[in-house]
Amino acid sequence: MISKAIVTLASLLLIPAALAAPADDVSNAIHQFIDAFNSGDAKAVDAAYAAGSVSITDEFAPYRWTGPHAGHAWAAAYDKHAQATGVSDGNVKYSDTTRTEVDGNYAYAVVPTL
Repeated sequence: MISKAIVTLASLLLIPAALAAPADDVSNAIHQFIDAFNSGDAKAVDAAYAAGSVSITDEFAPYRWTGPHAGHAWAAAYDKHAQATGVSDGNVKYSDTTRTEVDGNYAYAVVPTL
């Protein structure tokens, strides 16, 4: 369950201008988020979120979070969902990024997870 939750998050995270540079920078930001999530390091998770408006889509309600506080709102909804479904000690394994699109101030990346 946790892997499915993160696969959507990681694959549909739109990263604003701060990270819309080379494709490797986009993948690195997503990997930083997943690594921080896996280690349970809330400060590192927060540091992985891009500044500015972010859009996150995931498989639990409310399914979409947008704006400058989307990351924190997603985390709160994830915690609520995890408690309701009995998910604990989430750990996500990921593969190499399979697609990265950078267009001006925006980026899109697909990072397969297990």
